[in-house]
Amino acid sequence: MSANETINPDPFTQVERVLWFALESYPPFAAMVRPGNRLKFIESGPHPEKAHTLDADRPEVGVMASGGLCAGRPSGTMLMEQRFVIAIGTGDERIGKAANKVKWHVFRALERVITRRQFGGLAWLVDIAFESTDEQMRQSTERMPEGWEIVTAVRVRMALNRAEVVA
Repeated sequence: MSANETINPDPFTQVERVLWFALESYPPFAAMVRPGNRLKFIESGPHPEKAHTLDADRPEVGVMASGGLCAGRPSGTMLMEQRFVIAIGTGDERIGKAANKVKWHVFRALERVITRRQFGGLAWLVDIAFESTDEQMRQSTERMPEGWEIVTAVRVRMALNRAEVVA
């Protein structure tokens, strides 16, 4: 990402790219989750999830927008919060086999970017913070066998220039 990117066309896609940059630039995550198993809903075709998965298709990780709000309008600024979830699917009932390892790599990758404030030159991106993590055993489906599913939520705060928003 270049330092001169503005909020156009939209800040949400740019933030999602920052999250993917954080994950993919962390070598342990990149080694554990193959490129074809990264569900990118911002860049892939209309259906990034595979209809049926094989063992080589797991673990699988997706980053998805999950709601947000306008947090205020101090003079000249529009404060927004956007929630994203990072979903990990394993197709394995042994939580220590892949699920916990990928979850740990997600935490470490994001914390590195947060601590170093490597937000891709997006000056309006104020903060990324962890919100919650939920784990559950997912029932077998036609698409993926039974296994652990972990969903980690992050909150992204943005301070957008109102003049650019209304232009």
